[in-house]
Amino acid sequence: MIPYSLSLILASSAASITPADLPVVPIASEFTNLESRRPVAAPESRWWQSFNDPYLNTLIEQALQQSFDIAEAAARLDRARAGIRFAAGAKLPAIAASADAAAVRLSKEDPEFQSVSNLPGFERNVDRYSVSIGASWELDLFGRLGDREKAAVADTASASWKLEAAKLTVTTEIAQRYITLRLLQQRNIVAERRAFTLSEQARLSAMRVERGVSPAIERDRLIAEARIARSSVPPLLAAIEDQMARIDVLVGRTVGTSREELGEAQALPTAGVIDLALAPADLLNRRPDILAALASLAAQDARVAGAHADRLPRFNLAGLIGTIAGAINPLFGSAALNLQGSAGINYTAFDGGRSRANLDVARADVASASAIYQRTVLSAIADVEAAASARASAERRARDLTEAETLLSNSLVSLQLAQSQGAASLSDVLDVDRRLQESRDTLVVAQADKLLASIALVQALGGGASDGYKQTK
Repeated sequence: MIPYSLSLILASSAASITPADLPVVPIASEFTNLESRRPVAAPESRWWQSFNDPYLNTLIEQALQQSFDIAEAAARLDRARAGIRFAAGAKLPAIAASADAAAVRLSKEDPEFQSVSNLPGFERNVDRYSVSIGASWELDLFGRLGDREKAAVADTASASWKLEAAKLTVTTEIAQRYITLRLLQQRNIVAERRAFTLSEQARLSAMRVERGVSPAIERDRLIAEARIARSSVPPLLAAIEDQMARIDVLVGRTVGTSREELGEAQALPTAGVIDLALAPADLLNRRPDILAALASLAAQDARVAGAHADRLPRFNLAGLIGTIAGAINPLFGSAALNLQGSAGINYTAFDGGRSRANLDVARADVASASAIYQRTVLSAIADVEAAASARASAERRARDLTEAETLLSNSLVSLQLAQSQGAASLSDVLDVDRRLQESRDTLVVAQADKLLASIALVQALGGGASDGYKQTK
């Protein structure tokens, strides 16, 4: 059974396309990297709220109201809706009303009046008044105008789905940049801590060199490592500034606002895991970019039918009712009444191949839209597989690194106790502390990668509002 959204697009938009005519896309029966389970609860459509981060919630809510990317997509939808009204209006009679008054002085040398211009009573000054209402109507016998309306409806459906795609893109990009910002801030804390620890180790090594109990090469190595550690801080600060500026642009607010609101470092948020309990084919009915591509295909198909109809005769009806008089008083009398009516057929027997070329262009556009649709479907499936694989990889890395951090933390506590009892040196303590900071830096990267992959998965699945989702902790 073809999904409801697809059926709606085909029924309301296409001239001749049917479910059997849809492009065949080679897709697997299930995802390889994504575990599919039956859903127990659907997450909120505002999926970002699962991160439990008030800063992120505020950013996305503001972006939905004032993002320029969303505003641009909304304007395109308004334009497409106006196209429907224009196309629908072309199927109705056009009615025009006019009124005019004219004062004319006739020329005696005008060949039309030379034979009477010298006769008694010839009046050179003539007044003319007229009022009329006219109507014209093209009979859409072959569906030319109807096909244009169907194409406009499909274009509007495509624009509507593109608006949803824009919202999804903006919200997921803000979430990804926010996670990246918090990651950079945490890495900066770790880098500064690591630089401090190495500096302390270098200071102690210098003291041992002065006492002649340690070679200078060890001191120089530690000084070099401390400087290398310090050198990683400025790029992190620059990257933090860049992320905050990009967030401001996405939200549609003054650049620099995030520096005031998000400048203080915060821990990475946590979120549940979102899984999909559907098959790859179900993406056809839920990814906004796929639905937009399908609607565009339906629009191009309708234009092919319209191009066919353009080569057929056109039938027109026209009529006019009005009055014409030389003065205002008799203008509304029966003697001044003027009636006209006509019916016509217009057929271009030879146009140098232009109508045929127009039909070939429309067919080529259908082939192009079909290829875009197929590519979009395959890209969507690839997006899901890649995001799911990245999330699983990040989860494994985070587990291993969490265990390593725990072991190093325990070792540091033991060494600090041993140092207080004179059984371990401060150098040993600082060395383990440095290794612990390196482990934490790698761990926070893995945790952020997991969050980023989860956000990418949300985007790949077409958003959070669906019965096919399952959220687990």
